Amino acid sequence: MLTAATALARAFPALPLLARASAELAVLAEMTADDHAARRHSASDLAAALVTLAGAGSRSTALAAGGPAAIARIQRLLAPPAQPGLPARAARLAAGVAAFLIPAAITGLPLVITACGLIAVVQ
Repeated sequence: MLTAATALARAFPALPLLARASAELAVLAEMTADDHAARRHSASDLAAALVTLAGAGSRSTALAAGGPAAIARIQRLLAPPAQPGLPARAARLAAGVAAFLIPAAITGLPLVITACGLIAVVQ
C-alpha cells in the first residue's frame, strides 16, 4: 500500500492529497502495529520503547519511528480513546444496515413489481 501511494504521488505531483498519503499511511501502519503489540505487552513498555526509538533518530527505511508521529503514537498508547457507548454503536449498526438495504431495495424493486404483476395494473 505504501508503494502504491508513493507511485501515485510521483505520477500525480500536483495533487497534495497524494503527496501526503504515503507519510500518513506509514503512520497508520505503525499505529496498527502498536495496537497489535499492545495486546501482548503493556502500553507503558511500548511507549518507553517508542521514546528510545525516537531518541535514536530514524532512517529513511523506518516508517514512523521518530518525529511528531512518534509523539502521537505515544500519546495514543498511553491514553487510548474511550469506547463508544451503546447509542453510538447502535447508530453505526443502523447506518451499516441502511447502507446495505437501501441499494438492495432499489435494485430489487423492479423484480418485486414484476413478480407481483403490478406492471399490468399500471398499463
